[in-house]
Amino acid sequence: MDPEVRRERHRERWELGNTAIARAAIGGLLFAALVLFNVLVPYSKTERERMALERAAQRVEEVEDELDAMVGFQSKLVTVADRVEKAPWNDHKEDLKQRFREGRVQDARREATQTIDRIAADVRKQVIEPLSTAARNESLPSEVTAVPQEFSESLEVWTQQHRITPWYTTVQAKDRTLHELDTDMRNIQSDVQVLVADVQKRIATKEKELSEQKDTLEKQTRDQAAELQAALDAAIPAWARGLIKVDQMVVLYPFLLMAIALYVVARGFATAGHYANMAELSGWSREDRRDPVMSSLWTLTWRGPLGTATTLGCYLGVLAALWFLLIEGLHVTKSDALPEAVPHFIMTLAVGVVLATSLKNRPQ
Repeated sequence: MDPEVRRERHRERWELGNTAIARAAIGGLLFAALVLFNVLVPYSKTERERMALERAAQRVEEVEDELDAMVGFQSKLVTVADRVEKAPWNDHKEDLKQRFREGRVQDARREATQTIDRIAADVRKQVIEPLSTAARNESLPSEVTAVPQEFSESLEVWTQQHRITPWYTTVQAKDRTLHELDTDMRNIQSDVQVLVADVQKRIATKEKELSEQKDTLEKQTRDQAAELQAALDAAIPAWARGLIKVDQMVVLYPFLLMAIALYVVARGFATAGHYANMAELSGWSREDRRDPVMSSLWTLTWRGPLGTATTLGCYLGVLAALWFLLIEGLHVTKSDALPEAVPHFIMTLAVGVVLATSLKNRPQ
């Protein structure tokens, strides 16, 4: 091929390369900064707010589970309340009274104690055991799970007290004794119902608060999503607008910045080769190549101490800025799409290529 044609083609490639590198470096930095500060940072804030709301919703769900468990427990209480209302253990009292009237009681204390024991066994079977089974639920608060134990302790106190007192001497004393037992159980039952009502009220308040927060956050999220998408569309080329969503950009951001860095370095390497061929075909001397005006800012060749330092400063500055924006993007979004070791390696490799290419093309 005619040397002049070759020289001209290398010159064209060199000039196109300079333009492409400048556009990729400057445009890439602008793109990276705009996406980071206008898209990723606000997106991260929205995500934190959304996660906080999810945690609040989870806490409300836990309270709802607690309420469901308490409602189930309350249904057991209703069943028990019916039994308390009917007080079937009073049959034992009436039987004892009847035997006293008929003179069939030979040992009053012993039979009275046996009656107390039968009443206690009946209460345990029909009241305490069903409640104890219902209370074995982790969602129930400790105030509720303690109710069966309170029943049991109250019954035990009542039983021991009337084992040693002559409660059976008169009809009124027998009625009063069983009335005390009924009153104790109704008091405990009432306390639990008050607790259930309190939790229901607390749930209603929390649900209303959460609903209002959800409505507000959903509106803010919709508005901010539109703003973030508009900011993203402004930062990317026209042909890509509408194709890349904000969620996708969060994942793609570090890969795009590494691609920009590698493109700048690779294009710089190729442009330096076209410059070296052009200079050789043009017959330039060593002094010509060392003259900064004979090359360009983005040409990786020896351009004299000051010119070479300026070129390396531009390349290394662009790479450092891209690396900073990349790492900052990973930290802001807390993305695990890319380990930090990968961009460190890529940027180190890029810096090495830039330095090696610049020194390799030093005129002899």
